Amino acid sequence: MTYMLLKTENIKRDAKMDILRIVAMFFIVIDHLATVSLGKLENVEFFVEEAKIPWHMVSSLIVCFVVVGVNLFFLLSGYFKINFKPGKAVSFVIKLYVYWILGTLLALACGFKEFANAWEVVKFMVIGISKYWFILMYLLLMICAPLLNALADKLFDGDGKCGYFVFVTVLFFAVIGFIADYFYPIMGTNGGYSVIWAGTVYMYGRLIRKKEDKLKKSVPMYLILYILLCIANYAIVAPLIATGVGNSNGKVAYLFLNYNDPLIFFASLSFFMMWISMKPLKNEKWKRAVSFVATHTLAVYLWHSNNPFLKNTRAFLMMAVEPFWAKLLLLVPNALLLFAFGVAVDIAYEFLLSRPISKFCAFIDRVFGMAASKICALCSRAFGAKPADVSDVQNVESKQSEGEENISSDEQRPQDVSAGDDGSNE
Repeated sequence: MTYMLLKTENIKRDAKMDILRIVAMFFIVIDHLATVSLGKLENVEFFVEEAKIPWHMVSSLIVCFVVVGVNLFFLLSGYFKINFKPGKAVSFVIKLYVYWILGTLLALACGFKEFANAWEVVKFMVIGISKYWFILMYLLLMICAPLLNALADKLFDGDGKCGYFVFVTVLFFAVIGFIADYFYPIMGTNGGYSVIWAGTVYMYGRLIRKKEDKLKKSVPMYLILYILLCIANYAIVAPLIATGVGNSNGKVAYLFLNYNDPLIFFASLSFFMMWISMKPLKNEKWKRAVSFVATHTLAVYLWHSNNPFLKNTRAFLMMAVEPFWAKLLLLVPNALLLFAFGVAVDIAYEFLLSRPISKFCAFIDRVFGMAASKICALCSRAFGAKPADVSDVQNVESKQSEGEENISSDEQRPQDVSAGDDGSNE
């Protein structure tokens, strides 16, 4: 989920995919609230002890439908393609730590968090990035993106190798990897919590983008497929929870709520294809509003997930009531409030810090570019390559600048641009 410090009105965005970005993040918020506040599914020791409690079973049903949110973000990243820039990664980490440190201070002030001494506070602030597995995986994915993009171009530009790619990835990552997670997670894809799985789903996003014109588009078909796959997954999860099959902490049932569960993976693909099949949003006011909200979805994740300020109180509306039906009715309103809080704080962040941070990140990009040029020059000399003539370089640069001017004057030129937090192009 890369985040770019750009104003919505300065770029052309795909509003339909921006809505998907918002929906995916809303699914993640619902997933976390349902997991913690309805059934405590994130702690596997509760599987057997609370198996007969109605809301525990309802929670697992909700999770089966919304757990696709993380895969949707990886699919979006591949669909728009990540173009790695060091400055973009730095801005990503800066935002994380600004919110982590601010959340720690607020948690201290409100009494949500206690520390033995000042040194404990400092250490807690430093380890902020380790609390967000998705951020770590995404940063690794950003580094691997150039290689993955090159591989996608090689595999998907023709017609013969796509079938082999689908067969191999489904077999080894979504089937064998899924089974291996039960016995020894490091030998599999770690329940989808790994860069291997992130890269696999990213490649499917690239595949869909490259073959989009050849894929069948039907909203009803993919919607029905998505619903059937989620119900099929719940038909497996529910009896496993109720009977505690596998072992005393319900480990088998927990596997079927992971991102690399084959049924969840195919449900994610179905939901993504359903969205692509929809007609584009045409109302300009709604397009601007949607794109504006979409640029702030990263902040929603950073605040509601593991941030020390909101983690213990993120289900504040649901914790205020006791009856199960009341908790269930307040699930969506609670998620909307968390979403609105993240967007509001991120707007303030942009207003106060976007300009200095964007300048700093641009400086990082320049330094990295200069260092890369020096390294390339040294490698060229080491292998006996002759340096390019200065006049030739100047001629190439002048031609490129003329070409850029011609492109910028063409208002009808299609743009594959998105400034969302999913790793899309700049």
